[in-house]
Amino acid sequence: MKKKILFLAGVLVLTATLIVSVTVLASNVSNQAASSNKATSITIVGKTATSTAVVGTITFPAGAPSAVVSNPSSNATGENEATVQVLHATTSEPVAQLLNGSAGTLKVWIGRGAWTTAVTSERYKLIAPATTTVASLTSETELTETSTDSGSTIAASAYLALYLEVTLSAEAGKSGTSTLTVLGET
Repeated sequence: MKKKILFLAGVLVLTATLIVSVTVLASNVSNQAASSNKATSITIVGKTATSTAVVGTITFPAGAPSAVVSNPSSNATGENEATVQVLHATTSEPVAQLLNGSAGTLKVWIGRGAWTTAVTSERYKLIAPATTTVASLTSETELTETSTDSGSTIAASAYLALYLEVTLSAEAGKSGTSTLTVLGET
């Protein structure tokens, strides 16, 4: 009889251990979360030769309805950083530059957010900073709401000059904002 009682006690202990183990395993649940940081490989910076002054805003001045506005400026801090973009056959100056802070050459993708009724189209040009012969953006590529391969590459620690212009809508008294997106692809 003692053997039966010991056997039953052993079975009960074993059963209790298995139930407790299952209970522990069932309550061993963890929540998880993930996030990503913005890539910092390409930065929009001021227009001077070796600028690292980050640009947060590019502003186009007011213009007449349907006018082409090609003299924006940025909010980059530092001497001559936030001066107006100049389009000229021999002395052009960009509104800003793109700086590749990565260790390799990147293909540049560029796009913009939707403009309100203030702007009907926007054009851009990416070019080597030493080039000062940008007289017009009229025939340049339109900047769209879809991030698009710009056809430009930028070497590690190098710059590309960024020129921008907008065509205003025919409606008077409008203003608007948009977001410029620049991505790098290896």
